[in-house]
Amino acid sequence: MQYNFSKLYAHLNQYKMRVFMTDTTVHTRISEVMATIGGRIASRALAPGDRLPSIRRFAATMGVSPSTVVEAYDRLVAEGLIRAQRGSGFYVSNSALHPLKLAEAETPKARAVDPFWVSRQSLDADPAHRWLRGCVREVCTQHPNA
Repeated sequence: MQYNFSKLYAHLNQYKMRVFMTDTTVHTRISEVMATIGGRIASRALAPGDRLPSIRRFAATMGVSPSTVVEAYDRLVAEGLIRAQRGSGFYVSNSALHPLKLAEAETPKARAVDPFWVSRQSLDADPAHRWLRGCVREVCTQHPNA
């Protein structure tokens, strides 16, 4: 089935609705506002209980009308991401975030470690053990294969 996007855009433009088309997906300003808030919640920039910006202020920030932000907030309330508190504003709901999953602990892989190199590095790091460094050098020169 093929869509005629020029007719769709003309129809939406008749009602002064702004749309953004990428490939075959139509994005409205409402979905853009919802995605912005949802992204902030998902990235944990907004934690449960945090207050969302006021409708007018967020509309000015996003460059949309306040009614667009009201509709986006109402849809996010219906989805359970945010909650409305009468007379106070909108807040991130406590059930909006899923707990973080910890990565499975892996057993460290065995590596070949040169004990002389490790001791040399630790001795070089501490200048107080210069006499011990000299002893290590002497042992290394006397026993080069050790």
